[in-house]
Amino acid sequence: MNSISFQTQITTNHTLQLPDNLPVGSLIKVTIEPLDSIDLTLLAQKAHTAYINAGGTPLSIDEINAEVQKRRGGISE
Repeated sequence: MNSISFQTQITTNHTLQLPDNLPVGSLIKVTIEPLDSIDLTLLAQKAHTAYINAGGTPLSIDEINAEVQKRRGGISE
């Protein structure tokens, strides 16, 4: 079995959910490594998912540039 890495959140009953694709009977080593309190990648993914689930549609690069122009007074290149 190859090494895998995954992130999970500690639940109130401190149960760890392992990925379903781990073979039954595998011997594994679990290392607890706290992540930064704000993982920007995870935060961005959650914001994107919430936006899409709320009916939002992704913007094109031209739409993003227009939004930046409107809100911030221009884009820097």
